[in-house]
Amino acid sequence: MMQHDGADRTQERRKDSSGRGYVGAPGSVERASDVGRPAGPLGVLLVTASGEVKQQVLLILRRLDYTKPLGASRRMQEAQRWIEALQPDAVLLHVAASDRAVLSLLPTIRDLPSPPVVVVLSEESSDTLKEHCRESGAQVFLDMTRPECDGLPSVLATLWYDRRHPQRRAQNLEHIGLQW
Repeated sequence: MMQHDGADRTQERRKDSSGRGYVGAPGSVERASDVGRPAGPLGVLLVTASGEVKQQVLLILRRLDYTKPLGASRRMQEAQRWIEALQPDAVLLHVAASDRAVLSLLPTIRDLPSPPVVVVLSEESSDTLKEHCRESGAQVFLDMTRPECDGLPSVLATLWYDRRHPQRRAQNLEHIGLQW
């Protein structure tokens, strides 16, 4: 029979973020090793001139419990203000074949003190466009006409995982094959 030593251990146990159990306890949402790491959703800002792309991407973002859509901007100046003010974790730039003006945001985003990850979404996948995006600071390029565009949730999940576990970047963007 175990005896209790009488010490108050309530300070040693902390509730997990769900409030359902103690951190590290069986059934707890979080492990003890996760305490102190950012657990909130990934803040994502979309920049697109297309109403159809806006609807599709925001629908995807709303369905993912690890993302928080911060908004969708149609204008470059507005997008730049939002990026600086909201400091998103990721910016999704939709590059339409007929309008590449959105690419002018890439150097501005790259030069921020704490730049977000930039994911370019495009219906065009020319090597010239990909190279320009990479040189200008984009980290991921997804061709929306190919099956890997379905990889957007995987890219965002990887970014969320890497933000939560910065010392264990086992699943980075290069690993899943979606980065250059």
